[in-house]
Amino acid sequence: MSETSTTPFFHWGDCKTNSKINADRIDLEIVEAEPFDSTYSTNIKAKVTFNYHKDELMNIPLWNYKSKNQALLRQYMKLFEKGKIKDGDKIQILTWLGTSSKNPDYKLREWRIVV
Repeated sequence: MSETSTTPFFHWGDCKTNSKINADRIDLEIVEAEPFDSTYSTNIKAKVTFNYHKDELMNIPLWNYKSKNQALLRQYMKLFEKGKIKDGDKIQILTWLGTSSKNPDYKLREWRIVV
C-alpha cells in the first residue's frame, strides 16, 4: 500500500476546460499502476506533467467516494485489467467539463484515457 500522507494529490479542479475538442491534457508516467484507497478516494501514483506540475510525483484520484461519477475509475480498471497500463507506462488523461444528461444546468467532469 502506498504512503499517501507525503505525496500530494492532483486536484481535478485545476482542469477548467469546457470543450471536448480542446480538453485539458494531463501527461502521466505511472509509478504505481495498482489502484489503492485513501480516506477519500481510489488513486494511482504517477509523475504528472500539467500546467505548473512538471514530472511531479502525485496521487491521482480515479474516484472520489462522495461522487457518483466513476467513469475515470471504470476506464482505468478496464485498461489495467487487460494489461494495457502497468508501472512505468506513459499515458494521457484528457478531461473537460461537460453537461449532465439528467440536469443540463449541472456540469459533469468527463475523461478519456489515451494509452
